Formats: sequence, C-alpha cells, structure tokens
Amino acid sequence: MKHAQQVALLERVLELSQGNTTTLADDITRIPVDAYYADSQFALEKQNIFGSMPLVFAMSHELPDPGSFKTNDYYGVPLIVVRGLDGVVRTFLNVCRHRGARISAKDQGKVPKVFSCPYHGWCYDLQGKLVHIPAKESFPDIDPNCNGLTELPTQERHGLIWGRLEPGASLDVANYLGDFDGDFAGYGLPESHFLEQHVIEQPLNWKIAIDTFLEPYHFGVLHRNSIAPLFIHDCCLVDQSGHHIREILPRKTTAELPELPKAQWDLPDQSAMVYVLFPNTIWVMQKDHIELWRIYPHPTDTSQCVMTMDFMTPEPVTSEKARIHWKKNIDILMKTVLDEDFPTGAGIQSGLRSGAQTHVTFGRNEPALALFEKSIGSLTWAA
Repeated sequence: MKHAQQVALLERVLELSQGNTTTLADDITRIPVDAYYADSQFALEKQNIFGSMPLVFAMSHELPDPGSFKTNDYYGVPLIVVRGLDGVVRTFLNVCRHRGARISAKDQGKVPKVFSCPYHGWCYDLQGKLVHIPAKESFPDIDPNCNGLTELPTQERHGLIWGRLEPGASLDVANYLGDFDGDFAGYGLPESHFLEQHVIEQPLNWKIAIDTFLEPYHFGVLHRNSIAPLFIHDCCLVDQSGHHIREILPRKTTAELPELPKAQWDLPDQSAMVYVLFPNTIWVMQKDHIELWRIYPHPTDTSQCVMTMDFMTPEPVTSEKARIHWKKNIDILMKTVLDEDFPTGAGIQSGLRSGAQTHVTFGRNEPALALFEKSIGSLTWAA
C-alpha cells in the first residue's frame, strides 16, 4: 500500500476516533438463524461459493523450492499443489487416473521429478503428465497424453496460491481482489518468514468463526483483560471491494498522530488491519507480524469447522531471545481465541438451534458482519 493511501486511511480513522464513532451501516441487519446450521443453506454455500469462486489453496512459503508439494483436503476434494521444476505452481486433484488412489499420502514434502502412485506405481511428472505405467501392455488403449492428473486453475499472487475447484475455469486474482489488490503489494508476505502453523477444530459454523474477526464491538467486554487495552473501543474503519472486506482497527496510539508529520504516519504501526479475502481467508496485518487464517467448513456437519493459522515474522527467528519473544506473542494470540472467542462462538452455535429466536441482529456499528453475510446471501439466494 502506498504511503499516500495510508495517510488518507489514517485521516478517516482519526475522524472516526475523534468523533467517538465507527463506520456505521445504514440500518440494522437481521439474518435467519438457520443460515448457520440448515443443510439446504450449506449445500448452496458448497455449490455456489466454494465450488465456484477463487479460493486460497496454499501459501507460497509452503512450496519453497521446485518439487515442493502440499496436499489440501479441507475443501472436500483431495488437492495436491506442487511447484514444478520451472518454478510454476500448479494444482491437481490428488487422484490417480488408474483406480482413484491418492498419488501422495503425505501432507507435504518434496519429490525429485515424478509422483509415483503408492498403489500400482503409475507415475506423473510435476506438470501432471502420465509418464509411466507398469505393465503398460495390459493397458493398450490408455493414451498418456489424455490421462494426466486433472489440473485446476491456479495462480500465485502476494504470497498466496489461489485456485478454483472447476477444471478449465478462468482465474484472475488481481481482478478478483479489485481495489484491494494494490494494498498487498507492500505488505511483504512473500518476504516474510514462516514461524509456525496451528490447526484448530471448533464446534461452530464456519461463518461464525469468520464473524469473530468482523467487529471490535465485543473487545471491551469479551477481551477486556486481553487485547482491549490496546485498541480504541468500538471503532473500526470498514471498506468493501467486491465481496472482500477491509477493516482498520485503530490502536490507542493513533491519538498521537496529529502531533507527528504525516511523512511519519504508518498505518500498520497504528492499527490492526484485517482483510476478509472472500470467502474464507482472513489476513491480519499487525505492526510486527502477519497472521493468515483459513477457515474451512466441515464436509458434512454445519456445526463444525477447522481452521489453520499461519504466523509470519519480518525476520528469521534464529536467537533464543527472539524465540521467547514470539512464543509469548503466539501464546497470547492463541489464548485469546481459544479461551475467549471460539468458546463464545460455540455457545452461539448451540444457542441458535435452541428456538429462542428466528434471527440474529447486527447493529449499525457492525457493518462488516452485515456486508459479509449479505455477500453469502447474494450467492446462495438466502432470505
């Protein structure tokens, strides 16, 4: 993000904070409670959102070298993402064309030149071409050129590997990100250093997990003893591009900005920046690190989800002092979500099924929630 844009956004943040307000929706929004558990709604989400839209398949750091691969089963179909010897990242269905076995049972790793199916040894190169069939004379009608791995549209941009689950579909990530594409150019995710990943399973709908990131209204209550002291209460600058949402949550230190020359204004230093990369990826830009959350629906249970959280630092963590520092930071982060956010979300999930109400209500001070749920509704014909 260019500095002039950072200054413009901080000026808008100051206007909100000095006015003791936040970005406001035009009206309250009500969402039917069964949007979070109805099988019919979930079927439309799988078909019209996850089955049809660009998704984040992996992160660039997970495929550092030619021959690196990463499997991903979280979207309900087996994927294998691989960096070819030419450096290009490709995604295939992790399915051997012989009998449907997985060509790789490992979660990730590195192969020299080919994948060899562990069932019968059919081999595929890193571009998905079928290059070897044991006892080939027994398969006289198999044309290797027509029986390679099924490839999915894939594009690498801003340190993320995007794809679609529709073979042959178009994919233009820059166009998909719209106005926010330029934001990521200076955030340094490709240059960041991966520290660790956490995999988290929770008894709540995937959308409730994302809702956790969509408003600071709860900070002063739920997080009063953890992160609330760092941020201005119930203040958030919200913008939307397509279905994507950008939130800027100002730190209390923004009160000092008017005393500084604008040349010294730095947006990540004065805020937590949260991007909802629709539908299920959350990019959190903090002043000293980046978190990438990917939130996946359970394949069959609408009241379950699984999340991955990747934590990146600006420099390699090589000293014991640095390891202690970042361990403390990650411990605080995980304690906040595991002890405060997600137990509350699990309670919401069970509460919505109780019959206590027909709708959930988002206040005017929760515009990002409304924008996200309206995007879901517009794509699933929800009420």
